Amino acid sequence: MNDLKKYSITTSDVKTYLDNVLSSWPKIQTQQNSGLYVTYTTDFNSYTGARVDVYDNALLANCLIMINNTDLPDPKVVYILDFLYGAIDWLRGPSNTFKDTVKLIVAAYGYSNLYDPNMIADGTQDVGNNSMVGIAFAKFCLRYPNHQKTPLYHECVKYLISTFVNNMSCDGKGIVGHYPLVSGQNYVSTEHMIDCYALAVLGENLKISIASILKDWTQTFVKKAYDEQNFRYYIGSGTNACDSLNSGEYPVDVNTWNMLSGVDDDKKRKFDSLKWVYDNASVSSSTNPGIEFAASKFYGYNGSKCSQYENTGSFLCSLSQYNYKFNDDIYSKLNPDNKMFDMMYGFLYNKITTNLPIKAAYSTSNKYRGGCDGKGCCSFIGGNPWQYNMVDHLGSTVYCTLALLFLNNKNANIYQFNNEQIPPTLTPTPTPHPTTPTPHPTTPIPTTFPTTVKTFIKKNSILFIVLVSLIGLIILYFLFKF
Repeated sequence: MNDLKKYSITTSDVKTYLDNVLSSWPKIQTQQNSGLYVTYTTDFNSYTGARVDVYDNALLANCLIMINNTDLPDPKVVYILDFLYGAIDWLRGPSNTFKDTVKLIVAAYGYSNLYDPNMIADGTQDVGNNSMVGIAFAKFCLRYPNHQKTPLYHECVKYLISTFVNNMSCDGKGIVGHYPLVSGQNYVSTEHMIDCYALAVLGENLKISIASILKDWTQTFVKKAYDEQNFRYYIGSGTNACDSLNSGEYPVDVNTWNMLSGVDDDKKRKFDSLKWVYDNASVSSSTNPGIEFAASKFYGYNGSKCSQYENTGSFLCSLSQYNYKFNDDIYSKLNPDNKMFDMMYGFLYNKITTNLPIKAAYSTSNKYRGGCDGKGCCSFIGGNPWQYNMVDHLGSTVYCTLALLFLNNKNANIYQFNNEQIPPTLTPTPTPHPTTPTPHPTTPIPTTFPTTVKTFIKKNSILFIVLVSLIGLIILYFLFKF
């Protein structure tokens, strides 16, 4: 592994790179100066209707919290989290007249300028996406415990965990993948349970009692989802069957994110499942070295392979996590001469150090370049919904950047948090009374007058008592005089 550390970068490098990349990245923005970044950039002048995924933005916020070495959060973090707070505030508030069917943030908004809250690119209420949102909120709370936004963000974490446990249980054996639950269509996703587990661990750190239930359910499901014969994790349960397992899909992410979240820390399972990814989903081409979205050979595909770079970045991150967790060089065991990993890391290093965003997919095959409405894409597992345009991708950019950071920084794990992520020189943030952040555009702005009066009384209690006493004396004087 030491030979690969020449490709490592620092938290300062990550910040500089992301600042440069995001400076021209399209985004939606509310009048209250909160918003989200577009998931995929394109060569078109108009982004109207383009996906703005909450997952990718939560991933970005998570990364920016993790790399920040100052005592104040990156403004981009507050920009993203205030928008997501507004969405959850609306879900909980009286304006949401659809509480029986709408309890989670939608998967993706649609890009519009000016921002239109009614433009939705994907209305799916997905547990995995909302878990990553919760992880970002939780990490903010743990990283900045005295910040004025923290009490509000803490409520978001509690709301999401409570919603999962109280409204989405699959017979206490996992959390159903989407809300609302639909009879005959419910299933449990291993990927989602990995995300939920990481959120539950952070929730326990925030003293949210119900988080322990979520942690137990999700960990039990993920451990059960391991395939002892084929050394990989199943994609999830069968449809509407909490106890069954779907053995007919071969995704990569359930094996890599599994390692990162710590949900199943059995060393042999970790090694064997990561080896399964390397053996079955590696793309060795020097022009697009990486990892496939899923092991295509199991679907009968024998053509040129297409790397997907969110999976590539998370795979490399999971190898670093394995090294730190077990103090064991998994790189050399998977690829003794490290040539394959040298190609992968070198490919990403050359792009990131020249301030180029990372595309969702790269391929040398002409068959992909005319697909996806002429934009060029890689199609996995036979087509929709798993298609990735060969354009700049927010999630891939974040994960691949972290892969380089993780080579020499054990705290670069997107799923976990520990006190070592707080710099020793950090000074506590002043603790003002919590103020309501930018509301979701469809949410009425709440009045803060009662809070202001209470704060004044609390901070000026002696003066308040004197004033009340003086008023009482004046009243008594006039009563006895007349």
